[in-house]
Amino acid sequence: MKDRRRSTGIAETSPPVEAPRKRRKRAYTPNHLIWETFTLVMYYVPAVVGVLLVLVFLVQFPMEPKADPSFTPTGIAPEWYFLAMFQVLKKMPLLPAVSLIGAYLMAVMFLPFIDFSRVKSGQSPLLKIIGWLNIVVIIYFTAWGGHWLENYIYPLLKIKMDGH
Repeated sequence: MKDRRRSTGIAETSPPVEAPRKRRKRAYTPNHLIWETFTLVMYYVPAVVGVLLVLVFLVQFPMEPKADPSFTPTGIAPEWYFLAMFQVLKKMPLLPAVSLIGAYLMAVMFLPFIDFSRVKSGQSPLLKIIGWLNIVVIIYFTAWGGHWLENYIYPLLKIKMDGH
């Protein structure tokens, strides 16, 4: 049996059902970024500045003497991979030492472009000699800067250091 109201076009009226409102997504870039910047400026920056001001006024630290950049106290040394450069800087005047280190780094960087030797094996004898010489020089200066020569190598070879 067919529903008569449907076939005649008559339907019961019911209140319209509202679709649930979709929450509008906010764009991340302007909205979230502005809100986070506001939070940072209004809350975190004053909090950090306030803590630092409290420490400045409540905790008294003694004044230390000014640092002397030309003097390195005994016992202070850089990490082992900087010992070779540190030793060069320590034993030479500043300008020639910095110039020497810069020229060395530029030469190492441009060496593959400078070597024009034609070898069928693909290994240049010039590059091989320069590479081994670099390794020996860097190991020597690193050992010298780390005092490994005086403490370990020279006693093994029974070499006496003058002035020690």
